[in-house]
Amino acid sequence: MSDLLSTGLAHHQAGRLAEAERCYRQLLSVQPEHADALHLLGLLAFGARQFDAAIGLISRAIELSPGNAAYHYNLGIVLRDAGRLAESAARYAEAIRLDPRHVDANVNLAVVLTELQRPEEAVTACDRAIAIAPDHAAAHCNRGNAHRDLRRFEHALRDYDAAIRLRPDFAEAYANRGVTLGDLERWEEAVTSHASAIALRPSDAGFHYNLGIALRATGQPERAIESYDRCLALDPTHAQSRGNRANALADLGRVAEALADLDDAIRQRPDDPEILYNRATTLETVLRFEEAIVDHERALALRPAFPECAHNLSLTLLLLGRFEQAWPFYEWRFYVREFPGRQRAFTQPQWTGDKLRGRTLLIHAEQGFGDTIQFSRYAAAIGGGGRVIMEVPWALLRLMNGIPGVDQLVVENDPQPRFDVYCPMLSLPATFGTRADTIPPPSRLSGFGVTPELPVSSGPRIGIAWSGNPAHTNDRNRSMPLRAMLPLLECAGLVCSLQTFMHEADRETLKATPEIVDLGSGFRDFADTAAAIMALDLVISVDTSVAHLAATLHRPTWILLPFRPEWRWQLEREDSPWYPSARLFRQRAAGDWDGVIARVCDALRAGAL
Repeated sequence: MSDLLSTGLAHHQAGRLAEAERCYRQLLSVQPEHADALHLLGLLAFGARQFDAAIGLISRAIELSPGNAAYHYNLGIVLRDAGRLAESAARYAEAIRLDPRHVDANVNLAVVLTELQRPEEAVTACDRAIAIAPDHAAAHCNRGNAHRDLRRFEHALRDYDAAIRLRPDFAEAYANRGVTLGDLERWEEAVTSHASAIALRPSDAGFHYNLGIALRATGQPERAIESYDRCLALDPTHAQSRGNRANALADLGRVAEALADLDDAIRQRPDDPEILYNRATTLETVLRFEEAIVDHERALALRPAFPECAHNLSLTLLLLGRFEQAWPFYEWRFYVREFPGRQRAFTQPQWTGDKLRGRTLLIHAEQGFGDTIQFSRYAAAIGGGGRVIMEVPWALLRLMNGIPGVDQLVVENDPQPRFDVYCPMLSLPATFGTRADTIPPPSRLSGFGVTPELPVSSGPRIGIAWSGNPAHTNDRNRSMPLRAMLPLLECAGLVCSLQTFMHEADRETLKATPEIVDLGSGFRDFADTAAAIMALDLVISVDTSVAHLAATLHRPTWILLPFRPEWRWQLEREDSPWYPSARLFRQRAAGDWDGVIARVCDALRAGAL
């Protein structure tokens, strides 16, 4: 009988599987409870992807010889490939109990625990494997995967680097390292790491997909499309690559091609929330908002905890003026990875709008200067017999001194006074249940700096601001170069720059245009900006903090908006329910600032001020 087993095993190892199977079955016909033959026959079934048969045979071998660690280990492998992850983890754990120095059982257990979203346990399993075999490259790589799931990105990078040192041709380690560098937004390094993975294994479609993501993030949509094309050539069913290629096509203004890609991707994977979300955001670029809402809602039905989708849906609903529907979704913003604001780890509860009754409420700024100016208006509506502290950036402190409804101003990042409840500033509209017809009036601001001395002018004195914070996610669309505003010089008596930050090209333009009075370079904070605005007849600004300040001060304010504006300006209308003194000038085609400025000049010549 041992000869049959040895002969079968030799056939098995030589790849003569039919002969091996005949030997194992002949042995079992004589000894039906021969554990090794059952186990090896189970491995043959696994090789043929006959999972049920493999699981049954190896399980029977374990019943006959429960102390054999190899049987448990191999059953763990079969169960994982069959998608039975929890059972797989249990088999690996039993193999480790029987043989504590079983390195591969620990390594594979870590893989399954990561898939089960139990990353802390996965790290422990890898630690055990590395303690036994410090040079085990896969153990370092798998620990890196678990650390990445725990958002310990630097730990993950150290593990991937160790894996690559131990095995320089470890393509997966390079690929996973690239993904982690992307998590850290170190995109240039991510591109290099993904390229290394592809050099080692050019036939891996996923590697090309990952490179496409990194290339798009570095502002190279054409090269990203090339990577997605390579991915799809290797795997035409890779729907996510088709969806991400659509994003790169949309970056290049090729929206029709992008939507065709997304339609194909959704036909392949109709229940993929990521692809539905991508199509929704692409539809929004061509202002097809009602269709976008349908895709957002389908994506959220499939994945209710999808912060990016919920937040984006809120912005679309707000843009359309559907405030009551939008506010609950807007509360997801803090869970969006790239959201510019930050969630505060207070132990006190968030205020829900009930009367304060002697309690102290902390309202804290969370986003840009303009947002803080705009939403500070809610402080005056709180009341309720308590105290209100407002935390603002230092640059707004003097300006907002004495703001109605606020008992104490504190500076962001300074130690906070005692408080009982808190509210992020942009949660106030939701807390108040704000509708388009219940928006409170702008704050009364009185904290002004010294009024600047302006040259005598025979025509209107106009302040201009042409660009915002370059870190803003939509700055490339909302800002324009100073040279685009130069036609205003022909329509105004005096033009004054209210810019504090300036790109180098704009600085050169300003230097070459002495007709523009540079006030902004002398501003210390927004109190000085406010004093200058009060001395002007009109402010013309892109969508930035200067526009919010001028409109809050009730000065005539003309706001220049991109083709797809931020939600607060809604669509088509020339006025704003947030700012009675504002007039809106919108692009009629994406990127067309010249047309906007031409209409502004026409309005000035017509005496619309």
